[in-house]
Amino acid sequence: MQELKNFDIATSVTDSLIEIFQTMLSMELELAQDDLELDKDSRIVGSVSLAGKIKGSVFVQVSQEFARMITASMQDVDLDKIKDNEDVKDVIRELCNIVGGNLKSLFCDAGLVCELSPPSFTTGTDFEVKSLNTARYERYVFQYEGHPVIVEVAVRADEAESDDFLGKDNGDHEQVDIKAIQAFNIRDPLVSSTIELFDTMLSMEIEEKDSSGDDVSFEEERIVGAVNMAGLITGNVSLYITKNFAWLMTASMLGIEPDEVEGEEDVKDVISELCNIIGGNLKSKLYDAGMFCTLSTPSYTSGTDFIVERQDMTAYERVKFVHKDEEFYIEAGIKLSESANMSATANTGEEDANSIESVISQDDIDALLRSEASKPETDQGETPSAEEIQGEIDNIVKSESPKVKAQVEDEQSVQDDLDQESDSGSVSEDKNMDIVLDIPLEIKIEFGKTSKRIDEVVKIDNGSVIEFPNMEGEPVNLVVNNTLIAKGEVVVEKERYGVRITETVSRVKRIQSML
Repeated sequence: MQELKNFDIATSVTDSLIEIFQTMLSMELELAQDDLELDKDSRIVGSVSLAGKIKGSVFVQVSQEFARMITASMQDVDLDKIKDNEDVKDVIRELCNIVGGNLKSLFCDAGLVCELSPPSFTTGTDFEVKSLNTARYERYVFQYEGHPVIVEVAVRADEAESDDFLGKDNGDHEQVDIKAIQAFNIRDPLVSSTIELFDTMLSMEIEEKDSSGDDVSFEEERIVGAVNMAGLITGNVSLYITKNFAWLMTASMLGIEPDEVEGEEDVKDVISELCNIIGGNLKSKLYDAGMFCTLSTPSYTSGTDFIVERQDMTAYERVKFVHKDEEFYIEAGIKLSESANMSATANTGEEDANSIESVISQDDIDALLRSEASKPETDQGETPSAEEIQGEIDNIVKSESPKVKAQVEDEQSVQDDLDQESDSGSVSEDKNMDIVLDIPLEIKIEFGKTSKRIDEVVKIDNGSVIEFPNMEGEPVNLVVNNTLIAKGEVVVEKERYGVRITETVSRVKRIQSML
């Protein structure tokens, strides 16, 4: 297993960020001096966490002015047209996801499987954000026309982490849906673990209070500790406390007086431990419900003026606690990961395709792929139009759609119906398919494509060699009616040139491509 120190994080970050600015924003970003700083009075920090066998965070910092500039560039509008902060967040979110996604790929390719959490955003005039419990820290500074873009990466390896958070070995993610997440009880594990934790570790008695109408704001310096979840389920757990209470908690855990706490590092350790334990308890409850995830390293935000915003969650809870005169809050939210959503959508698409293919048999579809040259030369008559062909196929599908629907509800009863109707229905369907089977199709083999200027084309003569981007050994394309339906490899048998099929698109798409 490759050691963490040997990973080329710099190239991954630099290439991905410069490319996105060039291709999506038409801006030539360049590396700058490391001492270039942002104006702390006007910053937006987007962050995304890595969780799995690599844990950590990626932070992307820009000024709010430059964030609006890049948003205007992406939307191709004047700067004064950017009024909606949600558009700005979308751009920062995209930067975080691309930079974080490239790093994720770098680690996953080396066997250190990890996932990304949803991005979060911190804005304000006085705050500092740090990732805790990491082994490697990198800072990269870029600029565009004097506007800095700062990327920080803080990660550590956890090779002992299993792949359970992906849900591969412990259940099918198709069993987890929005309703199951909405019904999951977040509040109880938050309340029970927090009360027990303060009692056993800090010797502090706390009680839950009604937080209705609270906006989780403190007038004095405050701290937000957070841990993110990634995997089949993504989300976060956040702890909001005042700096004064953080010192009291640290002193209680260390068994000393508050004024004996040596510095903020001890406070960070305590906040980190609290986030890991509360987040870990929630993770265990999710795991028991078949909602698999793992935790990132904690993050630590401190200051007097800042707001932390996270993406909307399917299930969300905020709990207020009180210890004597001190108040603090615990927030948690969860949702199905984007990859699980995409997989579920793909599975739904496959089910729809299978339903259509159950109406039009495999033999019927494969017959469409027979070339005209392989059949005897007979008088085919007038070729039907594309509209007529589509109409005939629609009739077949419509005539069978009740059966497809019934197959989902009661597969056995449908099979009985099909057995009973096999004799009467086969003649009608054969007639419908006969129209399709007689359609002549043009099949082409594409070796490659290239572009030439007019002056290069007029110079082509006998003996000229035209270069293609295809490398030797790459597959060729099988095209029917100008649509790719398969790929293959060139074969020569008895001085005849042919193509052996190695890969095909789905049969449903093959039908669509021929109409």
